[in-house]
Amino acid sequence: MILGLVLVAATVVPDAVPAKSVEADSVTIVRGAAGKQSLVVAVHARSRDTADLVGERAKAAWALGNRVVVIQELSMVMGNAAVFVPRSCYADLLDVSAVELRPRRGGAQVILRGGDGANSFEAYLEIDDFRVRSRRVVGFEEPGRPTEETTYHRRVVKDVP
Repeated sequence: MILGLVLVAATVVPDAVPAKSVEADSVTIVRGAAGKQSLVVAVHARSRDTADLVGERAKAAWALGNRVVVIQELSMVMGNAAVFVPRSCYADLLDVSAVELRPRRGGAQVILRGGDGANSFEAYLEIDDFRVRSRRVVGFEEPGRPTEETTYHRRVVKDVP
């Protein structure tokens, strides 16, 4: 009698990396996986005077504190290669407080959380193929519905002789 052994390949997605607090005037680093590659996300944050960013009237209307944490730079490395991260992925997010990394089949999702009360948000960045593919921002007031969606396209520019 001959015994046969059949192996079935299953795609296993690693667990999410727990959220890390983003501290002002520091670099927060999160390490995880994106598909079969390692992914390192570095959030360079700094504290800014709220009135300098939004003006005194908006500061009062939005009930923001005197200082907020903003992302100065968001950098990512997948495997050994840099991931292109458009500045518009993070530049308009005020008072960022946490970053989380969730592996996805063939890529990853980086989640930036911040704001306070009715101004709180979660920004979901979809990463694959060494670039940010999209950003979706969800606010506190309508948790299941995005308030903003951005899709990033790769453009190849060639010099014409």
